[in-house]
Amino acid sequence: YINSAVLFDDTRPTASISDPVQNAFKQTAFTISGNVSDPDPDGGGPLGASNVSTVSVSIERLGTAQCYVWGGGFTAPCPNFIPAFGTQPGPWTLTLPNNPYANGEKYIVVSSATDFALNRQNVFTPATSSNTFTYDNALPDSRVTFPDGTQVRSAVANINGTAANDPAREFPLQGVAVSIGRVIGPTTSYWDGVGFNSVAVEIFEPAAFVGFSSGVWSYSTPPLTSGLRYLLRSKATDYAGNVENFAAIPQISFLFDESKPTAAIAGLNGAAPGAYHMNLSPITGSAADNPMINAGLATIPAGQGVQSRVYELATNKYWDSVLQTFTVDDGNAAWFTADSGTPGNWSSTVLGLDVGVRNGRQYRIQTRARDLSVPANLGPSSNGVDSDFTLNKDSWTVTIDTVPPTANIITPPNLSIRPIITSIAGTALDALAGVPDGGTNLVEISIQEIAGGNAFWNGSLAAPPVGTFTATTETFYPLSGLVGGGATISAGNWSVNIPNPGLFQDAYTYKVRVRARDAALPTGNQQPLGPTISSITFTRDVGA
Repeated sequence: YINSAVLFDDTRPTASISDPVQNAFKQTAFTISGNVSDPDPDGGGPLGASNVSTVSVSIERLGTAQCYVWGGGFTAPCPNFIPAFGTQPGPWTLTLPNNPYANGEKYIVVSSATDFALNRQNVFTPATSSNTFTYDNALPDSRVTFPDGTQVRSAVANINGTAANDPAREFPLQGVAVSIGRVIGPTTSYWDGVGFNSVAVEIFEPAAFVGFSSGVWSYSTPPLTSGLRYLLRSKATDYAGNVENFAAIPQISFLFDESKPTAAIAGLNGAAPGAYHMNLSPITGSAADNPMINAGLATIPAGQGVQSRVYELATNKYWDSVLQTFTVDDGNAAWFTADSGTPGNWSSTVLGLDVGVRNGRQYRIQTRARDLSVPANLGPSSNGVDSDFTLNKDSWTVTIDTVPPTANIITPPNLSIRPIITSIAGTALDALAGVPDGGTNLVEISIQEIAGGNAFWNGSLAAPPVGTFTATTETFYPLSGLVGGGATISAGNWSVNIPNPGLFQDAYTYKVRVRARDAALPTGNQQPLGPTISSITFTRDVGA
């Protein structure tokens, strides 16, 4: 008697794939894996599954209809199933003996199961038993495009760049990160999202990657310090896990300079600025950039490295350097550029200005400098940070004085006859700049014999007159140069002593003329020679 039992099973097993997942990216050879099950025919009743006998895998290179051959390449017609390890319900694996995958290609992995009743899987559901993956072992590439290292920057709102994977395959990137290094002396510290705290390693912070279609990314710039250099580099990662070889890409280096340059007016028509000036052009001065490490100043005149403007207080107008008149209302439109020199020693020859200014009016002259940062830092500034003019440095207010003073002789009186002359005195008056106290160099006198002789005085106060009246032409001598004269001037009154009474000869008549020069810069307005110049005559008569 033979007792025989037969298991009847007409349900098909299912092999699913867990690696690769659907639409995965792979960068190296890997083990294909999954799970297999053979369903119970009656869902827990008296019937039972026959269990799985075989799991096999077919790998197709997409678009070629060619499948993998064990130990070779993709040369077999599809499908070409290869047995995997693991047959009972549970996990299975397939490790290929070689790496047949090519960069940029897509592959379809299909898993199939057969049970002991020879039921074979015939449904290959995508993302379950039929998964597609892309093989990508090319390193992605990224670059910092802004700042690009060619400019000294005064403002950097965002750090921008580009990133791409294999451009021929159009594989998407997973993300981009950027490193920001701050250089102080020999030390570079890296931004960690909070501060520049890392000095040991280069830290990369995730950037905002717009996406594959645009290929651009950006990162909001952290606070930067003026006068320091910064280093930038990006690093891209794709979905296959390939990380850019960022160390092979040189860092972008740029200097950050947000400090404004400073400027100073050193001269108006060759004289240091003062209260009163005869004229203003050329305007000269200097400029300096800040801080110690900086962009440097723009060139003159092409780069507009130094600019000036002139304001007439009486009319509330600025000088128009084109029309050569005081007609500009907007001070921002009134700047004109220094035309010669260097930023450190510049000059502005302002055509027509010396004709356009008016006696007695006040004028404010201001200057500012521009550096080579992008965007340019533009003065004025007192300290590189503010936007203030500094009185009597880059902003001067002066009064124009073009009228000479009036000098007169009071002693000796005109047409007087004197036995002895002990001094010559008078006044020197000016409405604006004045003839300052102590300014004996600004009053000059000349003396001529007009009766008894016709010689001119040679400027000596020593007796006898034979040695002092020797000149044949008139010369005016400043009081300050008359040795022994004890010349003074105070409150517009001047005098010079005649220490030797014998300077003037008995019975001789003399003409004394005087002229004065005021303190207006650069040289002072001097009384012109002519019939209006003050003069007196006197006669020495020892018997008078």
